[in-house]
Amino acid sequence: KIYKITYNFPEGEYLLFENRQPIAYDTKIKQGGIAVYHVDETARNQRDCGFPSQEGWPENLLHYKVAMLAASGSYDLEEGKNQGDEQDLWHAGSVLKELGPGPLVYPNTE
Repeated sequence: KIYKITYNFPEGEYLLFENRQPIAYDTKIKQGGIAVYHVDETARNQRDCGFPSQEGWPENLLHYKVAMLAASGSYDLEEGKNQGDEQDLWHAGSVLKELGPGPLVYPNTE
């Protein structure tokens, strides 16, 4: 089941929360947890890559249409460092313990 949070987001922008466990399609993940995705339907496409360590960000106004908000606070997927790892899902042992708004909070909900 996936939960959609639209509260305090502009039209067409929201968060998705998905419970991922090492069963069925996900049998190869090391530990289950909650995947958090930021979705902005107004973004042109998935090629407008933008993330905190990118030169000119956030002033360049680039960001993915769908981006994972990793529990590690890193942007490995966006930077092409990997295709996902055990630090992406939120769980009791996550590096980060909360997710919130703010220009200096990464990952953030904005």
